[in-house]
Parts: sequence; C-alpha cells; structure tokens
Amino acid sequence: MVKISVCLIIKNERAHLSRWLIGVREIADEIIVVDTGSTDGGDIWLKSQADVELLYYPWNDDFSAARNFARDKAKGDWIVFLDADEYLSKDMAKRMKKNILAIDDDKKQQAFMCQIVNIDPTMDNRIINTAYIVRGFRNLPSIRYRGRVHEQLYDGNSTLQYIVGFSDVQILHTGYSNEKMTEKNRRNLKLIQEAIVNEGKKPQHYYFSLAEIYYGEGQWQKAILFAEEFIKSGLVAVGDEQRIYHLRYRSLQLARATSRRLLEAVESSIAKFPHNHFWQDEKQNLLATIPASSQHITACLIMKNEADNLPTWYKYLVDWVDEFVIIDTGSTDASKELAYLYTSNVYDYKWNDDFSAAKNFALQFAHGDWIVFLDADEYFPPNSSKCLINYLDKAEEQEIEGLVSKLINIDKDNGNSYQNSFYQMRIFRNYLHIHYEHPVHEMLKTASGGNLKMMVLPDDVYIYHTGYTPSVLKGKDKIKRNLDILLSDIAKNGENDDYLFYLLDSYYALGDYKKAIFYGKKALQKGVKLLGADNKLHLRLLQSMILNGSSEKEIFQQFDIAKENIAIRGDMLILEAEYCEKKKYYAKELKLLERAINYLEHDKNPKIQFSAWENPKLFVYQKLVKLYSCAGDYRKALTMYLKLLQDNKFDDKVLKEFYYLLKKKSISQQYQILSALYRKPDEKEFLYKQLTSYRAYTLLLQYGKKQVDGILFYLWEQGKYKEAFYLSKKNISEDYKAILQLLLKSTQISPTMQGILLQLPLTLRQNALLFWRRKYLGDKNE
Repeated sequence: MVKISVCLIIKNERAHLSRWLIGVREIADEIIVVDTGSTDGGDIWLKSQADVELLYYPWNDDFSAARNFARDKAKGDWIVFLDADEYLSKDMAKRMKKNILAIDDDKKQQAFMCQIVNIDPTMDNRIINTAYIVRGFRNLPSIRYRGRVHEQLYDGNSTLQYIVGFSDVQILHTGYSNEKMTEKNRRNLKLIQEAIVNEGKKPQHYYFSLAEIYYGEGQWQKAILFAEEFIKSGLVAVGDEQRIYHLRYRSLQLARATSRRLLEAVESSIAKFPHNHFWQDEKQNLLATIPASSQHITACLIMKNEADNLPTWYKYLVDWVDEFVIIDTGSTDASKELAYLYTSNVYDYKWNDDFSAAKNFALQFAHGDWIVFLDADEYFPPNSSKCLINYLDKAEEQEIEGLVSKLINIDKDNGNSYQNSFYQMRIFRNYLHIHYEHPVHEMLKTASGGNLKMMVLPDDVYIYHTGYTPSVLKGKDKIKRNLDILLSDIAKNGENDDYLFYLLDSYYALGDYKKAIFYGKKALQKGVKLLGADNKLHLRLLQSMILNGSSEKEIFQQFDIAKENIAIRGDMLILEAEYCEKKKYYAKELKLLERAINYLEHDKNPKIQFSAWENPKLFVYQKLVKLYSCAGDYRKALTMYLKLLQDNKFDDKVLKEFYYLLKKKSISQQYQILSALYRKPDEKEFLYKQLTSYRAYTLLLQYGKKQVDGILFYLWEQGKYKEAFYLSKKNISEDYKAILQLLLKSTQISPTMQGILLQLPLTLRQNALLFWRRKYLGDKNE
C-alpha cells in the first residue's frame, strides 16, 4: 500500500491553514507541519487538529534546512510539499493521488511536478502567470533540498533527472499578489546575498531567483543581467525552462531595449526552443522594424565603470552597427546592467594591466566584416557616421584593412569646447591576422608585425572624445595608470621606441617637464614617427621647455629644428608667435603670424596631424586683428575682420568691432561691404538687429522701407521712442507721438483711450494698435 506524507513549513500562516487542509486531507496518510516561529496562533490551532503532527524548528534563514527537517520526519513512500498559500481543491487532490499511485511502480521516476497557477486575490483572483514546479518526490534518503531560498531538490550532487508532469493537476497559489511581493522579494534577496557570502563561490544556482526578484521589483536592467547569467551558466530551471527566457524578453521590453537587442534575445530563444511559435512570431515582428544593412559591422568595447558614458556611446552606434561585443574588466557601478540592455554579448575579463590583451579577447567574439573599436568615452556624431558608411564601400573595393579618422578631444564641462585633435585608426577589417600590440597605447598590427593597409578618411568623418575633460582627469589617475603600465612593461621587456612619445606626453600631463624634455629629445634622436601626430612630439617638447623655464636661445633653436623637420608648419609658427607674445616681442610675433596665415591659406594638401587649435586660421585672424588695430593699420585690420566674419557671421562681438572700424568709411561704402557679406535672409535679420542695437540708423535706412518698419517695431518694443521718432523722419504729429507713448505704457485699452484713438487717421490708428498688440499680446501675425 503506497503511503503519502504531506509536509508544510509555516510562520504566521493562520489565515491560510483551514483552506490548505481541505485539499491535503484528500491525499495525505500523514500530515507534518513544521512551525518556525509563529506569533499569530497558527501553531496553537494546529494542535487541535488530530490528524496533524506539529513540530517546531528554530528559523535560521534557510528554507532548505527547514524543509529537510520536515522530510526527515516523513514516513510515507512519497512526500508532497505544499506551501500554506497553495490550495488543492478536492477534485485536484484526488487526481494527484491517482497519478502518484500510477507512477509508483516505475522506480526510476524520482519526482513529479504540477501546474502552479499564480493568482492575485486582491484583484478578483486575476491570473498572473502559470508554471510547472516540482511538488512531490519519492522518499529516498539521497533526495534533499539545497539553497537557502528558492530551494531545489537534488539527488546526491545531481539535480533530479526523472520527473513526470501531472498536466491535469492544478494548484492555486496566492503568494505573488501585489501587496505581498515587495516584502517577499526583499526577504529573499537578503537571504540570497547572505548565502552567496557564506558559500564563497560563484552563485550560479541563484541567478534565476535573482532575476525573478529584480523583475518583481521593477529593476529591469538587473533582471536582464541575472537572466543572461543564468542562461550562460547552462543550468536548468526544472519544469520551467522557458520562463527565464520569457522573463529576460519581457524585462528588455520594459527597459525599452532596441529592436536589434530584442531580436538578439528572440533568436537565442529560438535556438533553445525551435518549435515554440511565440518566438517565431516575435522574430517576424521585429524583423519588420529593422532596416537592412549592406555592411555587417561589429562594435567592440572594453570597459570598467563606464555607466556615465555608455548611453552616449551606444546611442550613436545603434542605428548603423549590427552587433555589439562588450568586455567588462571589473565594473562596480551599473555598467554591466546597462550593457545587457544593449547586447547579450557581455563577457568578463580579468584585468591584467594589458589593454591589447583585453581588446584581442574581444575580437574573438566579433562576427562583422568590419570592427569599430571605440572607447566608452568616444562616439561618432550622427553626420559623421552617415559619411563613414559611404566610405566603407570604397574601402571594400580597394581592399583597405584599416580606416584612419580624425579624433577630436572635447571638454564636456565647458560646452563640449574643442581641446585638440589628431588621427587614429578605430575602424578595421575583421581579419584573423589583425591584432593589437603593446599593453598600453595599443597599436593595430598584422600577424607579421607590419602595419595595416590604410585609408585616411576626410574630415567629415570624426570621433568625439571626452576622456580629457578636466573633471575626468581630476587627480590624473588615468594618466598615472597608463604611465605605470608603460614603466612596468619597460622593466620587463626593455625600452621600446614606440613608447618614447607616450613617456613625453605622460610626464608633460603630470607636470614633470624635465622628464618630458628628456624623452622628447630622445624620441627625436631615435627618429620616432607617429601616424597623425608627428608635430605633437615637437609641440609637447617645446611646451615642456617653455613651462620648464628653458633659455630663450634653447627654445628658439628647438623651434627652428621643429620647422625644419616636420612637413606641416602652421602649428609651429603659431606656438612660436605665442611665445613671442609672452616675451613681448610683438614685431616678431606679427611676422610669424603673417607667415602662418600665408601657409594656412595656401596649403592645398593639409596633412593628417595633431592640432591644438580647432580652426588655426580663425585663431591667427583674431591675433592679427588685434595687432593691426594696435599698430593703427586699419586697412589690414578690416581685411582680417572680413576674413573672420566670412566663417563666423553670427559672432556679434566680432561684428561690433568690425562695424566701429568700418565707420571710418562712408555710409555707401559701409552698406556695400556689409551687403556683400550678409546675403541670406537669416544673416540679414541678424545684421539688422545688431545695427539697430548700435544705433546705426542712417546706415539702416539704406536697406529700404521694409527693414525700417522692422526696426521701428524693435525700437517701440524696447521703449526707445526717441530713436523710433527719428527713424520715421518726424513725419508724425506731436499729438500722435504723445498718444502713442501713452498707449504703449497701458496694459489695457480703456474706453477713454479708444475715443482718443478714433480721432486719429485710419492708418495711424492701425499702426498704433499694431504696436500695442505686439507689445502686450505677443501678436506677431497682424
């Protein structure tokens, strides 16, 4: 005769016990209840139930320990564990018993599962979801529970292998109602965290539970993270294998992940469950929202604590990149949670002070034809990325291996202002023979150690880099870290000529100018060449010498060496001119700047080089304007102002300075020069407004009646009645002036004012009301 023991663990479950016993009594030959510290009288009530064996167990934050205590007391052939908030109807209980008896003879069957229907009693028993969960097992000494929370059954060291499903048995569960979820989640999270600490090993078997907890708490990123980790672990949620995939997908939807990211999750679900129609349907829906791409591109990233930068990095890649590979080297912020929103290709890498090793690790996961390898604080602006796609097709035709583009350092603390620029290779072919070398300031090389076949992209493709923003560099930890890696590698492998420039640059940034000068001169002696930054070597050496207080003779000699040895001379001339300005050698400064502007204006083949100035020509124009003005050479000063304004027409400061110099010419000459410069409608509107603010009324009259009317309105709006009367050529009566002044000071038109206005001619009255409506009602359409 097969006997069945039903077990229960309780703490303050009095409200559920009566209903729980109704179904249990239909199947149980033995009822064992273990109380872990009730204070609601539930244990006292159970003592009055003759068929219940009540036991006490001191609670120690371990559900498995409490369950195993109960199962060790059970004498039945089969043990059924039901929670107090799980209910079996009499009919379902009879079905369960019938099924147990049917499988008893099959000795290989270790356990059975039933369908759990989660309902919310606070919302008219609305069904939340369903799942198949193990609720009974054969009473064998080797079968025991493990896990302090969300415990699972094991047979020795293995999960149960032979489990039969009772598809006709449903158990109602009320424990996931909204009002109880927060308390349960927090309790379970606390227990899991304690278990992880105590166990001291990778807690893979808790990932499913953590995903559920964070999903219940609405923390979608963390739910995605742990769902991904559970799937990667290869573990199985017995009886509910698909639930973790659905949980991941729903979390991605709630976190507003992109269509590409959702498709990636769907395809991995299809690979696991190929016959599930839900995933197939979702794939078709998502494919309809994703545009096809002619080039397959993989974006790679290595990161540590980049939660602040990741959204921008991803934002400017997602529309044209097909695959993401993210390598985390030990983040302690929300970086990984964010990364899992973008891709499931998130991998851990133990940091070993070697950027090349970490980047090469990332390359093995990339499947694209091309790889874009940006740092987290780098991104392509939208217009730049659109141009890049076009150049990829050309590179494809020419069998190019790497694309070199301008990288612009910007200061995000100061309105993304320009700091400097140089050229870098951030896009390259996904070929096995291409890899990174050097532990820091890594370079792309072929398997033979040679350089890649490159194409330099025009300046319409550029990358913004925010990593040298002062607040980011505060404390100079980034620079010191890179320097330490360099010195460590030198100690192990000897000094590499490629490192000399980076030693100069690092010591310059750290303010150790003597060492910077030493390595700068050594780099020049060794003939070090840097792609897109040869002039930076000279600039940094000279800047170090100036800041270190080297003699004028040494500094000017070094300037001569620099100008002789590098192809581009504009930056050198500008830096020397600035040094002369500092020394008050203004005549020499002027000559250097004139040479620089001549070079910059006539250089037909600009080189790919480092630049400390966003627009060197603009910078020189500004310097020359001041020097010519101070020398009283107004003709040359006006010429420089014209050049300045050609590219900066909306710079009110420059326009104002230009206008006051221009006043030395006749009104007709002023009109002729400005009309040639400001031609477009938006340019003219800006000019009229600025000239009005300069009170250039005689000049404004040259532009015609339409402009005068606009100026009149501006003057009335500003309360400058005297100027407005002058501009109207005094063709209105004194009475009208008085009425207009009175009207424009009134926020409402009183009956008295209406009577006065009616005495005016129609045209004058209409104009007066027009000015008033514009001033107080903001009516600009009249």
